[in-house]
Amino acid sequence: MNQETPVGTTVAMLERGMKVMSAIHKRLHYAQKTEFRLLAKIFSDNLPTEYPYDVAGAPRTIKAEDFDGRVDVIPVSDPNIFSMSQRVTLAQSQLQLAQTNPQIHNVYAAYRRMYQALEVQNIDEILPPKPDPTPIGPAVENARALMSELLQAFPEQDHETHISIHLMFLKTPLVVTSPQVQGTFYAHIQEHISLLAKQKVEEELAGLLSEVKMNVDSGGADPRLAQQKMQELQQQMEIPGEMEKLIAMQELQLMQQYLPELSPPPVDPMADPLVQIRMQELGIKQESEERKAMTDQADMMIETEKLQQKAVTDAARLELQEEIADDRNEVNRERIDVQRDAVRQRAETAATRSRRGFEP
Repeated sequence: MNQETPVGTTVAMLERGMKVMSAIHKRLHYAQKTEFRLLAKIFSDNLPTEYPYDVAGAPRTIKAEDFDGRVDVIPVSDPNIFSMSQRVTLAQSQLQLAQTNPQIHNVYAAYRRMYQALEVQNIDEILPPKPDPTPIGPAVENARALMSELLQAFPEQDHETHISIHLMFLKTPLVVTSPQVQGTFYAHIQEHISLLAKQKVEEELAGLLSEVKMNVDSGGADPRLAQQKMQELQQQMEIPGEMEKLIAMQELQLMQQYLPELSPPPVDPMADPLVQIRMQELGIKQESEERKAMTDQADMMIETEKLQQKAVTDAARLELQEEIADDRNEVNRERIDVQRDAVRQRAETAATRSRRGFEP
């Protein structure tokens, strides 16, 4: 009989044993919450209105206001978690879920929560924070794209130069034969086109505003009409929908400009070293199959000749056996005839002797 306890029963027993501690922990949490509210009420009614020291980023006359009804003073602990094992289990589950699909999860934050649940000191030494992305040169971006790293464009970069260098690098054989690297560059160039379109629109609107101001200053335009025109331009810059339309139109022009260069040139399949190696392997395999077919045909001819020779030999053997059998039959017939003649002669001799013995 198996004496092991089933897993479901074990989990049920553990949950049953934790109910008491969980209830105690929740009641302590509620009691502490009530105590904090009472203390906040007392502080709000009895504390002076001014802090005795400087407060960074705020006036000093908010000491009593920090504890009024607008601010809740409550414990930040989770009443549902009362042990380290629970925290570790929860953090481990979060980490496992993040690792299953890292594209939609922050794996760094999941690892950090795991270390916090384990109460590890100096987490930054084990898990240093991610550095903030900084602009880099186009050549470095080309190198990072070859190492399958994602690229990021920044508004302050020289987008036209970046796009030109990336387009030149896209035509190299190493990138032409790598669809993954091409996809990285296409996405990065689209970012540069978007930022470049926004930059051009902003420069164009700023230029129009500057032109209107110059006309007003020089007396070549009606100040009232110029003011109205400036207000319209500023509204276009402030309204997101209008700016998006202008940026989209500029993106269309840039795409028409760069699309011929973004389209990959026709690639000769035979120029790919992998294709050439594969063709050589196919040629060697075909030659091997042809040699094997010729060998099989020669073996078949030899086997056919052997069968024909065996048939001739078997026919000769059968003919010889038939002749031997005929000779043997002839000898047996002659022996039978001789025996028959001998029997007949003995019978005649006996009959002759018998007649002679009865003669008077």
